[in-house]
Amino acid sequence: MRKTPPAERRPAARISGPQTARRPDFRALFESAPGLYLVLDTDAPHFTIVAVSEALLAATMTERRAIVGRGLFDVFPGNPDDPSATGTRNNLRASLDRVLAGRGAEAMAVQKYDIRRPQSEGGGFEERFWSPVSSPVLGPDGRVAYIIHRVEDVTEFVRLKQRGTEQSRLTEELRHRAERMEAEVFQRAQQLQEVNQQLRAANAALHEAQDRLVQKERLATLGQLASSVGHELRNPLGVITNSVYFLEATLPDAPPKVKEYFGILRAQVRQSERIIGDLLDFARVRPPQRTQVRLDALVEEQVSRAAVPPCIRVEREFPPPAVVLQADPQQIGQVVLNLVVNAVQAMHGQGGVLTLSARRHDGRVRVDVRDTGPGIAPENLERVFEPLFTTKARGIGLGLAVSRMLARANGGEITVASEPGQGAAFTLDLPDAPPPGGAA
Repeated sequence: MRKTPPAERRPAARISGPQTARRPDFRALFESAPGLYLVLDTDAPHFTIVAVSEALLAATMTERRAIVGRGLFDVFPGNPDDPSATGTRNNLRASLDRVLAGRGAEAMAVQKYDIRRPQSEGGGFEERFWSPVSSPVLGPDGRVAYIIHRVEDVTEFVRLKQRGTEQSRLTEELRHRAERMEAEVFQRAQQLQEVNQQLRAANAALHEAQDRLVQKERLATLGQLASSVGHELRNPLGVITNSVYFLEATLPDAPPKVKEYFGILRAQVRQSERIIGDLLDFARVRPPQRTQVRLDALVEEQVSRAAVPPCIRVEREFPPPAVVLQADPQQIGQVVLNLVVNAVQAMHGQGGVLTLSARRHDGRVRVDVRDTGPGIAPENLERVFEPLFTTKARGIGLGLAVSRMLARANGGEITVASEPGQGAAFTLDLPDAPPPGGAA
């Protein structure tokens, strides 16, 4: 009997560099997860594989480059010579179709689905038994964007049951695993089967409530992690900032190259502080402390903090009289800073024009931040405010999500408009300050 080989195709993910500047690599975390996972596209009936964990590659004797981008049933066709197989493509496809239609998780009973062996290992098929669960990942429009397909290799357990041999023949580790698996597999299968029946019978309101609950749990978990990591990183960043200040003060005649690196250190610390601020704001948005704020002064302060490079021209359109907001200056300042930094990053390396403007409309103040960058692809336009969504090589995809949270906490909203090649325009809509003598 051939045992599932350990994951050998890719070494465990390592993050080099100083621990104080470490950012989580979520792709590496997913691929290194100990479970057996596939992420599937919703292009039924193909169900294209878009991501896979190392553990599943090892369990199925496949390689990432050979399966990612291909249909699920092309990669795992099943054993055509095994009439006793229960995990046929029809059964699995029907289960995935139900996940798409019902937008709920579905567990299948233990399935017999053989795995093709590589030619280097003799070819043919190897008998396997699996316990599969398919769970939907919903997009902002409520539709299923991806399906996470998780399986457990229960071949050893099934063979134990079939042979009826004594567990004393196994190692201590295998005995404990079989005992845990027996209870878990059957209990989870029964529970998920009941949940599936309830989900199929539920109305649209129940689906919507469940979706909100799942999203809230995910964000709560992320919030706990963000709060812990953010506070741990702020102290060493403060030490770095003070050290750079001390070195600059004690080396006023340092060579230009040294001064250049001092500037790089300051810029990277600011970038790290912005990321930490986004993490902490995402973890918990404090109640806003609203006061009257002059918009032009607030914008100027955030532009100076953003360190706009010389290749980008900043234009301001703030017609008199001065626009005054009724908002929390720290929170709305963070929103403006995030929008300015986002625009600067969109024009990075090519230069352009950053335009900041404001206007009053029906008791509201609308602040526009426009850039002349490449714009946003139509398929990404509705996703830019999703937590952890980013198309950039740097960053973790929280800036715009946090900005929308802070704007809404202050009674405002953020919208975006863009066409590819025409730049992007973000609009921050906020309450106007009451007239002099009005309510504070």
